[in-house]
Amino acid sequence: MARYWLKCVVLVVLLLHPSVHALDDIHYQLNTEIRPGEKPFLLTALEKALEYTQADYGNFQLTPMYTTENFPKSRLIRLVQQEKLSVIWGVPNKAYEKELQAIYIPLYKGTQGYRIFLIRQNEQARFNKITNLSQLKSLIAGQGYGWSDVTILEHNNFKVLQGNSDNLVRMLESRRFDYYPRGLHEPWKELKPNRQIKVESTIALHYPLPIYFFVSKENRRLQQRLNIGLDALFDNGEYDRLFYNHPRYKVLLKKANLANRKIYQLDNPTLSAESKAILHKKKYWLDTSIEY
Repeated sequence: MARYWLKCVVLVVLLLHPSVHALDDIHYQLNTEIRPGEKPFLLTALEKALEYTQADYGNFQLTPMYTTENFPKSRLIRLVQQEKLSVIWGVPNKAYEKELQAIYIPLYKGTQGYRIFLIRQNEQARFNKITNLSQLKSLIAGQGYGWSDVTILEHNNFKVLQGNSDNLVRMLESRRFDYYPRGLHEPWKELKPNRQIKVESTIALHYPLPIYFFVSKENRRLQQRLNIGLDALFDNGEYDRLFYNHPRYKVLLKKANLANRKIYQLDNPTLSAESKAILHKKKYWLDTSIEY
């Protein structure tokens, strides 16, 4: 009889353990423009966080939901709220943070917040002479109409001229403005034989611009699972190993050469209190003193 009750207790404990009875079916957003065979880094990060927590939270399967580049953000929010999508990723904004639950761990180590410049072909010497932020602010930056960078640059008292995104290189060449700040992955694709522009080599701007996972506020289980898994990956060094060895970011950081640039720090007025609270956690952010 004692052996019978012991078996019952063991069975109950096993049934209550999440790894026995739970299969987390994670539906994630995947851009239809992803090249065949290409695996986005954030999908790897998601997968590794789920794997790390498998012992406590059980098995999982990942199911893509394909969307276009311009898929409406409001519709994405509704799909997550309805749990037709389990997780999305993006830059935090008021709508996302109000309607969804952010996982406050920056997924690209803050690389989205760095800007290097396109300038006219023969003007590197002009930028070599810049030794402080006031000198840079005396020049005019070019940006696209309605870009989020405009709000941040103007908040930091930069002079900004806005234009149609298709015309910005032409406007730079024709001296409508002095430099064209771009994300780390962007400037080189603008270099074409018929253009009189180059990538400036000595200066970078930086403001905090994290990318987060977002889940439904009702899905506490997934929220906890991703927080625990991601944080553990940062603590044990696995996240950095994955990020710095990813082909895209390995090449990008080498080309950007941030360790040999003057980096001017800007304030980002769009950050929520929750995002500001993690700015001091160095493990989450790119170390620009290292030559990658």
